[in-house]
Order: sequence, then structure tokens, then C-alpha cells
Amino acid sequence: MDLPIVLVKNLPYDASSSLLLDLFSKYGPVNQLRISDGSAPAGTCYVVYTEMDDAKKAARELSGINFMNRYLVLGLFKADKDVLNEAILEQRREALEAPEEEDGDVVNEENGEEKSTEAKTEEKTNGK
Repeated sequence: MDLPIVLVKNLPYDASSSLLLDLFSKYGPVNQLRISDGSAPAGTCYVVYTEMDDAKKAARELSGINFMNRYLVLGLFKADKDVLNEAILEQRREALEAPEEEDGDVVNEENGEEKSTEAKTEEKTNGK
């Protein structure tokens, strides 16, 4: 699964987010700019584009340019498929375990019977 995320390395430590946004938005709308907070090496950021073509173009054309006296190293971010699949499976498990709510009907967790929204309102009104 390809994601429209560009991994940028060798950034100057004093590069501001506004300068980076100006640079990367020349290649398309930027959805998110994530500068390292210490969890990744300093001088690293992720640029999330809305379109894959924009991310590819930015990675291709900006890799190797001199930006604030540093040569940038760019590449498309590749997600670890095993980690990604595990996250998707976990979301599906949680969705299956959650009580279902459909068309105003709520599953009663005590006995599994469905109650309509009207029945719940009536219970609240009568103090039950």
C-alpha cells in the first residue's frame, strides 16, 4: 500500500515549519507536515500530501537540492506492511466487540435485546 508521504532527511535544525511548508507546497497541497519531536532523528520530517502524484514529484525533484546549506535527502515513505495489517485487524476486532447501534436501535448489554430510541426515551421519562 503506497501512501502519499515523503520522508525528508538532512534538514537544517533551525528550519522553520513555515519555510518547509512553503518549499513542499510548491508540489501540491500538503495535508500535514510532521517535524521530528525526538522520536525520529533530528533533521527529519514527514510531508503528507493529499495526492500520490504530488508526493512522487516532490521526492523526485527536491532530493539532493541545497536547502539552507544542507543537501536534502528525500524518498517516499514505505509503511511496514505487517504493522499496518495488524493495526487494521485490531480496528476490526474493536468494531466487532463494540455494541451495535443501527437506525436508532441500541443493543441492551444485559440481555442482548434491542431497544428502540422511543423505548429509551420513555424509560427516561418514567424514571426507569
